[in-house]
Amino acid sequence: FSRSLQQQPKPSQHCKRSSSASASASAMDGRVDWGEEWKDVLQGNLKWKRSEAERTEEKSYQLLQEVGALKPNASGDGEAPVHILIPLAGDSIFTHYAWTKGHSVTAVEFVEVATQHLQKRFQGQEFHKIADGPIPGVSTSDKRAQIWNGNFFTTLPSEVGQVDVVHDKDSFGAIPPEHRDTYLDTVQRYIKVGGHVLLEARHRPDTADGPPYHIPPTLVEDMWIKRGFTLLKYIPQFYATPITMQAYVLRYDGPQQQKA
Repeated sequence: FSRSLQQQPKPSQHCKRSSSASASASAMDGRVDWGEEWKDVLQGNLKWKRSEAERTEEKSYQLLQEVGALKPNASGDGEAPVHILIPLAGDSIFTHYAWTKGHSVTAVEFVEVATQHLQKRFQGQEFHKIADGPIPGVSTSDKRAQIWNGNFFTTLPSEVGQVDVVHDKDSFGAIPPEHRDTYLDTVQRYIKVGGHVLLEARHRPDTADGPPYHIPPTLVEDMWIKRGFTLLKYIPQFYATPITMQAYVLRYDGPQQQKA
């Protein structure tokens, strides 16, 4: 269960991209110019950000606790720290929320203004440029938060095989269908065997249009489970934004568990 990155390749668009990432944008460009979408949001048209009032980051965190992706620490006053990847992050509240809980977070986002707003969520924290990265990146002084501005399909060597949890908030559902396999290749490159994916996707069975696209259970079966993921939980109505969001929680059991 996952959602795609963005739409049909064109010279200069992507569901989330930055002006500094134009060279890599062609891999994820599409029918929507997400830079323009963000400009619209910043002018007051909240669009997908209407869900923020519902404190959805808390619901997502609680669900990860329920399925055992986040386990209690030895002292019992929180969770043992894990490494969380947030693809196509935008200015994800969950990124900062998980960091305040003691976890390490890596956010990847195409639109530069979105990464700037994400940094502002870390009030009082200084960010420093990450040297020698394949795309522009910054990190907090404690190194527990990294924000990368570029194409999610670009390999970040520090992340390979290091991710415990992937929080996909309508990323798989935002990318064009022709990029879904590449998206899954990237997730598998990063996630540990035994790691978990929380896939939140729009419930839009009345239309095939997108983005965002409707992600039915049959698609999760066809694309995720056949790659060695096991579905642990499916919630058809996780929350409303006002568009209903589904939640799929999957565990990665490794490439040897891939199904024909």
